[in-house]
Amino acid sequence: MRMDRLAFTSKLKGEDPLEKLFYTVLTLFVCIWADNLLISCMVIIVNIFLSYFKGGLPLSSILKTFKAPLTFLFLGVITVAFEFGNSPDYLWKMEIFGIYVGFHNASLLKATHLFFKALGAVSCLFFLSLNTPFKDILSALERLKLPRLFLDLSELIYRFIFTLLGTADKIYLAQASRQGYGSFVQSYKSMGLLIASVFTKAYKRSDDVYEALLSRGYEGDLKVLQEEYRSNKMVYPLAILFNLFLIVLKMLMEA
Repeated sequence: MRMDRLAFTSKLKGEDPLEKLFYTVLTLFVCIWADNLLISCMVIIVNIFLSYFKGGLPLSSILKTFKAPLTFLFLGVITVAFEFGNSPDYLWKMEIFGIYVGFHNASLLKATHLFFKALGAVSCLFFLSLNTPFKDILSALERLKLPRLFLDLSELIYRFIFTLLGTADKIYLAQASRQGYGSFVQSYKSMGLLIASVFTKAYKRSDDVYEALLSRGYEGDLKVLQEEYRSNKMVYPLAILFNLFLIVLKMLMEA
C-alpha cells in the first residue's frame, strides 16, 4: 500500500505509462541478458536516480522498497554460494557427516552476479510501480491490446488484495486488544479464526461488488474513462540509446 501511495505522489505519475512500460521492459531484458555486475549496478543506480530526481520521491522511501526483495535474494544466493564436495580450493568449509560444505571464489562470484542481476531486474519493476499507479499500468496494457478479461481480473484482484489486508488488520487489532495472542495455544486459535473470518468477509464483499456492478449495467467489461497523459517522444530514443550503450559495454568487456 505504501508503494501505491508513492506512485500517486510521483512527479512522473502524469507521464504516458506506455513510455515508462517500454523503458522498464527493455531495460529489464537487457539487464538479465547481460549478466554483468557493472551493468546490473548501473541499472540499479539509474532507476533510483530517475525515481528520486525525476519522480521527486524521498530517497529513504525508495530504498525501503528494496528491503523485502533483498531478504529473499540474500537467502537465495546463499544456496548458490555454498557447494558440497571435497575440493581443496574452498575459501571456507566445514564437515558434516563426512561431506564438506563451503564456498570458493567461483561460487562467490556466481552468487554475486546472480544477486545483482536479480536486483537490477527488480529495480526496473520498482521504477515502474513507484512512478505509475496500477490503473495507469492497466491502461497501457489495454492500449497494447491485451485481453480485456485479463485486465479486469487483474484490477479486481489488485483491489481485493488491499481489502483483504485491511480486513485482516482490523480483525487482528480486535483480537490483540482482547488478549487473543496472550499464549501460544491462544495465538494458533486466534490465527485460525482470523483466516476463516477474512475469507468469509472477502467472499461476502466480492458478492456485494458483483451485485453493485450488475446494478450499474455490467456486461462483462469494466468501462472507465481514459486519462489524458503527458507524452514525451524523447523517452523512446533515450531508452533505446541507454540500452544500446549497455549492450555495447557488455560486448567491450567480453572482447
